[in-house]
Amino acid sequence: MIKKYKSIELTVVLLTIASLIGIIFHEFKWSDTNIVLVYLLAVLMIARLTEGYIYGIIASIAATFLFNYLFTAPYHTLLVYDSRYFVTFAVMFITSIITSASTTKIQKSTEESKNNEEQIKILYQLTNHLSDSLNDRSLGKEVIKILSTYFHCAIEIVFFIDDQNLSIKGMGNDIQ
Repeated sequence: MIKKYKSIELTVVLLTIASLIGIIFHEFKWSDTNIVLVYLLAVLMIARLTEGYIYGIIASIAATFLFNYLFTAPYHTLLVYDSRYFVTFAVMFITSIITSASTTKIQKSTEESKNNEEQIKILYQLTNHLSDSLNDRSLGKEVIKILSTYFHCAIEIVFFIDDQNLSIKGMGNDIQ
């Protein structure tokens, strides 16, 4: 997906946007719940668009601190006077972590599915082309063509038929 510096940049940008939206909501005296949901959405997007757990976890921690710093009294400090906010912080943090972990797991499953799909395509090609082969040489050429494409390397097949040695080697379409 996105590389390290792009992931950091994306995390900062999305948390900044969430904070700006939160400031607008706060100016209109909307509920803090709406602001928490905006941060959760930002964390979800960060977890979805970056690789691994780390960016989602960092975003979860940062979102919790940003919410505390910007939207709880006393403002612009990390102090908390209303103990009810500790529940909000805990729920926000846990929800963000679970969301991040779930999203990362889905990304890994998707990647695994793509790899499995590629393997199935290769096996299908192999069985389909092998059934059309008329002799050992054409069979060898098809196997080399398919396997060298899959493994991205040169392949050689040696047949031993009636004390004769038939060798076929090559890479993809460059078969000898």
